[in-house]
Amino acid sequence: EVLFVRSLDSSRPIVTTDSGEMSAWLMSGSQGDIFGTTMYKVVRGRGIGFYTYDFLPAVFYRKKAALLKRLLPNVRDVIVVELQAEPWTAGMAVTTGTLDRQFRRFSFDRFKRHIQYARNVGYSQTYLWGVEWWAWLKEKAGHPEFWEEAKKVF
Repeated sequence: EVLFVRSLDSSRPIVTTDSGEMSAWLMSGSQGDIFGTTMYKVVRGRGIGFYTYDFLPAVFYRKKAALLKRLLPNVRDVIVVELQAEPWTAGMAVTTGTLDRQFRRFSFDRFKRHIQYARNVGYSQTYLWGVEWWAWLKEKAGHPEFWEEAKKVF
């Protein structure tokens, strides 16, 4: 697929992506010019419920990126393609369930901590995942704080 895309347009870099925590990045990274990782800190595991990756320091991602670039010279940059900025909902709409449940899974404080964490990682670009939830909270649920905080980031 990557070779096909390159044959159509070799002028632009190709971004390949993979899980931030659950992958070594080598297979995906070897295919493109820019590698994009996900950065989810609260996830749901089959049979074990919700758990966090809060124990991983920001340096984990910096060192992983440095190692990837060293092993794969084709990788020009490493970016965050999905920074978790909404609750994990296991296959249902993010707006499903009560606000209390949504905020227990992803609080405003956690939102700010995730943004700071990504800043501490220090990649050149970070894309936040959850803007539709912030818009829904602001427009339908009377909670504009996520939207307003995101405006400070952008």
